[in-house]
Amino acid sequence: MTRSMTGFGRATVSHPAWTLTWEIASRNARYLELKWKTPHGWTALQQQWDAEVRRTAHRGTIELSLSVRLLDPELAGSALDTVQAQAMVESLRSFAQKLELPPPTDVSALLMVPSVWRENRGDAVPPSMAADATETLIQALQSWDESRRREGSALKQDLNRRLATLVALAQTIATEVHALAPQRMASLQERLRALLGEESVPDPARLHLELALLADKADVSEELTRLEAHLEAMKTILGGPGPKGRKLDFLVQEVLREITTCSNKAQSASVSAVAVDFKTELEKVREQIQNIE
Repeated sequence: MTRSMTGFGRATVSHPAWTLTWEIASRNARYLELKWKTPHGWTALQQQWDAEVRRTAHRGTIELSLSVRLLDPELAGSALDTVQAQAMVESLRSFAQKLELPPPTDVSALLMVPSVWRENRGDAVPPSMAADATETLIQALQSWDESRRREGSALKQDLNRRLATLVALAQTIATEVHALAPQRMASLQERLRALLGEESVPDPARLHLELALLADKADVSEELTRLEAHLEAMKTILGGPGPKGRKLDFLVQEVLREITTCSNKAQSASVSAVAVDFKTELEKVREQIQNIE
């Protein structure tokens, strides 16, 4: 399966006391980097979550954001101490009775008294909430990985089309080079005759040997064989399992080296023109590979 390094996933869990939402977004990078964005108190769980993410991800910069909405006041940052508040109300009523005043009906002013609020800002996350967060993270990872697979499938199809184009261009270069050999030998013979004169032409056998040596220096059959082998290897890797971006990137560099050597050794305008088209298409392949895990 070919996966893109670019993807997005989201998952939410609702509980009577809380709502948890994970969002995961990733982009291409040379190595794997995880960037966590979680509320205060959740850091201790990141080591466990790291292992979960690394089961799926191998390369790329991945941002994982957890949003926590607390619906239970007992879990919020502070909660009303009802015992303390009720005691204060009873004290006010008793005091008003002693002074023969009407009993207090508006107790909203009590909310301004710090002692009626109970702080609850501990770092410990309730185990059930932590379990919900982990389960929801796994769901978000599945959603994120599915988006990477979809884009990876599109990348694979595009790359296979481009690799087919490169194979066709390599075959064109092979045909051009094959046609150049007799033309080049005839051209060299003609130049020698023009320079030396018909009577001064060396022994035909020796001349043929020297011309063959010159032709061998311009021979690119080995380079073309390696080039075609590299292209075939790229197609095989694309259809295989596991991460493949680095392998493909390495082969692109090897293909570029072989096509450059072919163009330089052939010393032909027609071969150079095809080589330019080849390199242009190869650069598009390289750009697409940068997004593959």
